[in-house]
Amino acid sequence: MPGNKHTILVVDDEESMRDACSLTLLKDGYQVETAEDGSTGLDKIRNLKPDLALIDLKMPGISGFEVLEKIKEIDPNLIPIVITGYATVESAVEAMKKGAYDFLPKPFTPEELRIIINRALERRRLVLEAETLRQEKKLLEENFITLVSHQLRSPLVAIQQYFEVILSGLVG
Repeated sequence: MPGNKHTILVVDDEESMRDACSLTLLKDGYQVETAEDGSTGLDKIRNLKPDLALIDLKMPGISGFEVLEKIKEIDPNLIPIVITGYATVESAVEAMKKGAYDFLPKPFTPEELRIIINRALERRRLVLEAETLRQEKKLLEENFITLVSHQLRSPLVAIQQYFEVILSGLVG
């Protein structure tokens, strides 16, 4: 999916990690934004509405775990991926519980990053497509109900008028 200008936010307190991720992703045609801490990252998520965010867990101020929790409130369709040098089973499990799509331990290769990014963007595409289909289905159901009720109303009104004539005694 590279080249179609998905926006990816890299939230990491290490400048070298932000630069390395940016370089790889820019080379693949993505639009890349960076944030040096969790607070700046959350502001950029609110303002830029990225498709995907790479989030370091250990940062000064707001931690990556807190960022993960707040992302759901800001943009439930954003796909968060955790990148961390402190990869443990416990931190991976906790990150997944807080909504992380995937977990990438540092150091990682550009190819590992690409694989996870492509998989995550495909997931986002499917989620958005499913949401669009749900909305279309709801709209079709509402339109169907409106159409059916309109189509039934005319014959029922005619029947009601015949009954009123009969009950009024105008016919023998």
